[in-house]
Amino acid sequence: KPTGWNTVNTALGLLAGTIGQTCYKSVNSRSGSYCIKLVTISPPVFPLNNPDINGIAATGDIQTSSPYGVTGGVSFTGRPDSLVGYYIYSQAGSDRGTVEMVLKNGTEDTIAHARFVTPSSSVSQYTRFSVPFNYRNSNTPSKAVNLISSSDGFNAVVGSQIFVDDLEVI
Repeated sequence: KPTGWNTVNTALGLLAGTIGQTCYKSVNSRSGSYCIKLVTISPPVFPLNNPDINGIAATGDIQTSSPYGVTGGVSFTGRPDSLVGYYIYSQAGSDRGTVEMVLKNGTEDTIAHARFVTPSSSVSQYTRFSVPFNYRNSNTPSKAVNLISSSDGFNAVVGSQIFVDDLEVI
């Protein structure tokens, strides 16, 4: 598990060992020793009608039952201009990966949001992305939630993979 991040592997508990991992600490890094690798996998056979499972890593607590989402976050009081990083994406079907960051206040109200969606094709070499934060108000955030996913929301396609490295805010 990547240091400082929660993953679907952790949220699945013992099932992760049975159905496979969704998150890896990979040596296929752009710089440094490691990067994060996320993979979308098939659901377990039982219980039936489970959705495909996105590879998800977040700096908050991942909710694996309804209502799905991420709560909590890490302390953060900055007002950055943009979210920047590098990615490789192996697309399955028409799937797309995402990298995003939400800035919130103490009552969970969103102050700003930055979201990168991979192109609708595979990208085989590390490629830089930069997306602006869209601010809703002039309040100062108290926390941030980063979320990286191998699939776009509830439209997951098994086999999609994303590698992400060198995330930063500008």
